[in-house]
Amino acid sequence: MRSFFSKLWQGIQRVGYFIPVTVYFLVFLAILIPGYSKLKQLSDLPESAYRDIFKVLMSLSVLFGISMVCFALLTTLFSFGYIKWQQRKGDMVVKLDILPRHSNSSEQQLLSCAVNPLLPPFMGFIKLRVRYDITRYSPKFSPAFQKEKGKGSGWKGLFSWRLPEIREYHADKVILYVEDFFHFFSLVVPIPVNLRFHVHPVEHQSQSVLASPRKTEETNVRIEELKRVEGEYLNYKNFESSDDVRRIVWKIYARNKELVVRTPERLDPYASHIYFYPSFYTFASVVGNTVAEQVFLNYYKNACWTVYCQLAQKGFELTYIPDQSLPPVSVTDPSEKIKFRIAASNWQNETTLTDFVKAGYASVILISSLNSADEVEEWLERYGNDISFVFVPLSEAMHRGVLTQWMRWLFIKEDPSVKEQNATAWQLSPLRLKLKANEDRIRSILNGSERVNIMTLET
Repeated sequence: MRSFFSKLWQGIQRVGYFIPVTVYFLVFLAILIPGYSKLKQLSDLPESAYRDIFKVLMSLSVLFGISMVCFALLTTLFSFGYIKWQQRKGDMVVKLDILPRHSNSSEQQLLSCAVNPLLPPFMGFIKLRVRYDITRYSPKFSPAFQKEKGKGSGWKGLFSWRLPEIREYHADKVILYVEDFFHFFSLVVPIPVNLRFHVHPVEHQSQSVLASPRKTEETNVRIEELKRVEGEYLNYKNFESSDDVRRIVWKIYARNKELVVRTPERLDPYASHIYFYPSFYTFASVVGNTVAEQVFLNYYKNACWTVYCQLAQKGFELTYIPDQSLPPVSVTDPSEKIKFRIAASNWQNETTLTDFVKAGYASVILISSLNSADEVEEWLERYGNDISFVFVPLSEAMHRGVLTQWMRWLFIKEDPSVKEQNATAWQLSPLRLKLKANEDRIRSILNGSERVNIMTLET
């Protein structure tokens, strides 16, 4: 029932986005009509020296007020008609561009909006709203539009959009609002656009990650720790007198009467690449769980980017291996590509560690509280001496230190209802006990291992 009323209220709000009059106009009428009636009653009192003068002043005030409202409406209609005319001709162009964030907050994204041609109403305003992900709407923005030099009637403005989820967004429509100087009328011009953008993860301060390269692609970088290289099990060489007879493949000899041996494993002092494998696998379904799909996923993506930044500073070639298919990206900067890949990743329950990690290549494996504890135990037993594991306990995303809470309360304005709803929903979620039990078990498995890092971020 609560969900029904919530959807009903959202539907009413969406319809309200296209109403041509604003709340200010309704408040104006609510004050004007009773006030005028009251003053008219006062003017009907027995004759006095000021009665006629009072009637004249009241009539002039009403006439002036109606004239100003009509003037505001006409200027708005003129601007609205011009924009619709340009849109019907096909000359209306709206562009949204993503700009670097002006702060280190993962919830703020700076966007630039260019509209050409555009004719703002006299002393009025042009506002906009973005429809994204098909059914969702942004708040109404009031960018300070500035006319672009040398571009006729082109206008450009900036606005900051709070986007709490670290992921890819798709905007398909920009809704322009043409408003008068009183903010009484708000005429709507919907304009189709096609824009995909993503919110980047943020690097956090954390403990250093222990890692060393294990993949040899260039033999010009020598490492202190010898790297174990497995022998070639598919390609064999003919037996020679210097070869160890214990390495003869007798199955091939029985079939082809040929003496062949496998290439033995060796210790290689050279390495050039660090292969980073972050796992977004989840042993339980998280569909519909807002905390897991947003709070935990944001926390894990920030941890993933933090680990990547630390590995990039070690001086080796770093390769990021995703565990899921991701949409193509057109950026050329390597770090921006990795940011996009991390931002576009989601929890998945198909590709496990065994499915996508190549043990002979992997240097660092990133796991979370949603990974299978049995699989983590198996991998640690087999490759714990060669591969570094970074564990991100997701339950820490719901915790905050007392000092952190006080500092954020003092300097940052936050919406307490969202945090309270998340905390309540997580306490009542059946996933909480499963995740906590699995997380404690992974901690006990990783406890005492030298190549394990447990990463917690400041939230």
